[in-house]
Amino acid sequence: MTVRLDPGEIARLVGVMGISSGPPVTKETPLKEVLVQFLHFASQECCGECAVGHMGTAALSSLLEKEELSPEDRELLQMLSRLLCTSAKCGAGRVAGKIVDLMLELNLN
Repeated sequence: MTVRLDPGEIARLVGVMGISSGPPVTKETPLKEVLVQFLHFASQECCGECAVGHMGTAALSSLLEKEELSPEDRELLQMLSRLLCTSAKCGAGRVAGKIVDLMLELNLN
């Protein structure tokens, strides 16, 4: 099953959910920026019961704020996202890992 993403729809959902921690999200906002804003939100909303979720989401968002990702950055992102997907206690941490997997799959760097 192929999932098609409409960046405008994602931006609308982020705006409706009030999870934008940066500039206002519009249809013109790049998808990467929307997803990085979500990661900031996830970092703040993690339950705090595990270091993996809280520190992992913060590390992901800071890595993704770079203009260009090196191959080493991409490898670290993959490792962190897999760790979050499998080890985070809360949904915010697990979803953050899935978001980064999606970003790497779509080559949003």
